[in-house]
Amino acid sequence: MKAFFKICLLFPLFFLSCKDNKQGSDGKITFTDDMGYKLTLETKPKRIVSLAPSITETIYYLKLDSMLEGVTDYCNYPPDAKNKKSVGNILSPNLEVISQIKPDLVFMTIEGNTKNTYQAVKNLGLNIYVAAPRNIAGIIRMMSDIQMICGSETSGEGASEKIKDNFISSMNGVRVTHDPVNRKALILVSVKPPVTFNKNTFLNDVFLAGGFGNLYDNEPADYPVLSYEDIIMKNPEYIFVISDTSESSKQNIFGEILKSMKYCEAVKTGRIFILDEDIFSRPGPRIYDAVKMLKTIN
Repeated sequence: MKAFFKICLLFPLFFLSCKDNKQGSDGKITFTDDMGYKLTLETKPKRIVSLAPSITETIYYLKLDSMLEGVTDYCNYPPDAKNKKSVGNILSPNLEVISQIKPDLVFMTIEGNTKNTYQAVKNLGLNIYVAAPRNIAGIIRMMSDIQMICGSETSGEGASEKIKDNFISSMNGVRVTHDPVNRKALILVSVKPPVTFNKNTFLNDVFLAGGFGNLYDNEPADYPVLSYEDIIMKNPEYIFVISDTSESSKQNIFGEILKSMKYCEAVKTGRIFILDEDIFSRPGPRIYDAVKMLKTIN
């Protein structure tokens, strides 16, 4: 399991009901990020650094990668991202390298990047945008913010509509709705120990959109650690594990589930699914691929 999945929300969260993101007639760009931090840029950024794979994927999706000067070691999609200059890992990026790049703007997220990293980057005197999408609508809003700040759109609302239209087209007729669901699932981001997530996370929204309810959506912690006894008592009909999908990893996961949850209905019926963590764990453009995958599962 990769490090950014073992880390829960590392920033204190609060969200604004309305953002005043805009580019003025003088060329200045004013925006408020998902943490409520307000910033004004004199001009559109020309050099940016991404400290999260989801941000990197979004920048490429929006065709803004020509200004992307630095990424983390985890930024592996699309493949060209690996050709960008590495600024190190997500938890403790190399501040010296970031400083040498002299970016106009650094993008961070609350899931993976730490508050200490935020403060360290801030101490370099750099501009920062922190993304904190908690559902699919939040992901689209984040993407429209990046488009408005770095791209050609002068209206965040206009960018959002275009991105939404593109997403709908990419779904090839698959509806993304939040209809009432009867299929309750155990969804794990770690098997040993078993770790899931609650309704405050973007993953919960993705599974709802894909037609599956979360057995642990009402847990107080965003990423609670579970006991095998409680899992067996809840007796899930479906078990999903978001993980590395290499053969060795899948064998280990199946082995642990068969050993620890063999009395669950999902194990008896073979409804155990290993899902690619690179697609499911990143709140960015490939989330709709995740929804489409879930829609194919009976």
